[in-house]
Amino acid sequence: MPKEITEFGYQTIRDFIEGKEINHWEYLALFDHTGEEFLRISIDEDERLEWIHEEGADVLVLEGEFSGSNEDIDLPRAFEEGCLFNQAEGGDPVTPKQNIKDPESPYAPVLENSADTITITIEIEAPKGEE
Repeated sequence: MPKEITEFGYQTIRDFIEGKEINHWEYLALFDHTGEEFLRISIDEDERLEWIHEEGADVLVLEGEFSGSNEDIDLPRAFEEGCLFNQAEGGDPVTPKQNIKDPESPYAPVLENSADTITITIEIEAPKGEE
């Protein structure tokens, strides 16, 4: 289910409208079952991530494909939650954490060995204004 952006996310939009210097919302952070962040990667630079929604959509969809052979992921690893940030380290999230669920199971997807692969999606509600 898509999540609305956070108050901090809305503030970055207001800052952009006012012409202030802002950072893009270009980092996906992933969290394990303990709530600890285990990976933050650039949406613009990491080939595992891609925006897959149609232009002008009310729900923006980010898709990520991960493998147990990815060197930046320790195994076994559960992908419990994800959210977006506008900086590579620290800071406040611009979207709330979303549960990442395996479509074939009620549980979070897990990479257990180097042959495993998973696909995750993060959905962000970005309604269009009235015309």
